[in-house]
Amino acid sequence: MSNRQLPRTTKSAAKKAAKRPKLPLTDKQLALQAIRQAPDEATLHEMIERIEIMAAIEKGIKAADEGRLIPHEEVKRRVKQWLSK
Repeated sequence: MSNRQLPRTTKSAAKKAAKRPKLPLTDKQLALQAIRQAPDEATLHEMIERIEIMAAIEKGIKAADEGRLIPHEEVKRRVKQWLSK
């Protein structure tokens, strides 16, 4: 990979894009993003797995945004209970 500097216009465009509010991605956009980010040698199985992980993360973010969270102490209690079985 090259350590080449980006042209100044590209840097300023990247800064502007980073400042823009991110709109929620549709499922299709999420899948396409996962595929584009996968290495060229990625298998179909690996890409599907990546899409499933990204979908699960989006689901968790949506739940958090809606206030559907579990307090940290409750999570610790549940994990302790799971581990004791």
